[in-house]
Amino acid sequence: MSNSDIPEHLPERQAGIVRMARGHLQQYVETDGEEGYYRSGHTNPLPSLILTTTGRRSGKPYSTPLFFGEDSGRYI
Repeated sequence: MSNSDIPEHLPERQAGIVRMARGHLQQYVETDGEEGYYRSGHTNPLPSLILTTTGRRSGKPYSTPLFFGEDSGRYI
């Protein structure tokens, strides 16, 4: 999925988030998680995973990075 298919009606801030997520996903997948597991550029990097779901009607897989953390031994 390329950045050229971002809906034009999205405000620039949301379109920027979509571009960032797609870049992160691409980096994670191309390096098998070697790069992209931790969100870089922050003082406290967050680990991430790739959540893939299947479209109910289309049957197509959809993947997105999901950041998580730990709080008192629980993942959030």
